[in-house]
Amino acid sequence: MFVTKRKVQGFTLIELLVVIAIIAVLAAILFPVFAKAREKARQTACLSNLKQLSLGMMQYVQDNDETYPSGYNGQSTHVSDGQLSYWPQAIFPYVKSYAVYQCPDNPHSADTAVGYLYNNHYMNLAPLAKVDTPSQIIMLADGVLTPVSDNPDKHPDNLLTNHGLNSDYTIWLFAGRIIEDNQPRHTGRINLAFADGHVHVSPILAPHKSGDTFTEIVNNIRGVMPFKTWIDPTTTDDWN
Repeated sequence: MFVTKRKVQGFTLIELLVVIAIIAVLAAILFPVFAKAREKARQTACLSNLKQLSLGMMQYVQDNDETYPSGYNGQSTHVSDGQLSYWPQAIFPYVKSYAVYQCPDNPHSADTAVGYLYNNHYMNLAPLAKVDTPSQIIMLADGVLTPVSDNPDKHPDNLLTNHGLNSDYTIWLFAGRIIEDNQPRHTGRINLAFADGHVHVSPILAPHKSGDTFTEIVNNIRGVMPFKTWIDPTTTDDWN
């Protein structure tokens, strides 16, 4: 009995090239979508962190004669000294997690324990009654004090400052602190927590472009986030 063997025919070179081309096109289409999805997930995680921090703030205020914590007070940052705590340390008993102080998109997380900044220009040790438009006033925002590598008080490994929490993390009036490295953190926006406890994304902030001056970047912020409306309605100061 004779068995006839069928000749197995493989793909031709042209067919393989067509398949590779299709895969390349699909990859070019899908990879940016995946990247945007990952960034959206990080932005959502950041908003969740801000919500937890703002709830910690509200609890602190209720337990401390309706007074907001200190953002900057010039006192010792060593927790063992027993002096006035800076805001991240002050609300830690309510937050009980180091992780929520860090934005997933903070490029300086290895050097600084907190990836959010406090509106100390208006709210530093302020009574609750002072903030009469709490849904409009920023309490916390994405941001970092730069340069960060030269301040050991803020380092996550510093036990003297409770892993970097008991230190100055404030906006004051410096636009460069929330537009760190001249780029908003979350695809042209930053995340914000307001004095009434709600969280929201900022308006679109213009990123740094080649040839831009810092003055142009600051002027953009002044246009979309007026200092007197968003930070301190009682002042004549402005973003610097």
